[in-house]
Amino acid sequence: MTTIEKLTADAFKPLVGETFDMEGRSLTLKTVTEGTAPTPSLPTPFTLEFSGPEDFYPMSAYALSHDAIGSHDLLIHRVGPSEEPMFQIVFG
Repeated sequence: MTTIEKLTADAFKPLVGETFDMEGRSLTLKTVTEGTAPTPSLPTPFTLEFSGPEDFYPMSAYALSHDAIGSHDLLIHRVGPSEEPMFQIVFG
């Protein structure tokens, strides 16, 4: 399992299109977007966007699991509007 401190955009890029489990709900990773670190000593921020179930309206941290990264409690929120329900996790 990868520790949360070691999770980077590069850890998620090969997982685009794969399904993650979020406490019994299936989310599909759609995009990984990297930002710019404010200084070289800080990690590069990045955003994950997932598609998921219509009836999911997250309001706190949930356990996101995948064999490649393990399980981590992460804050997720719904974004939109779009043709399908979309969810976002921001690192950084």
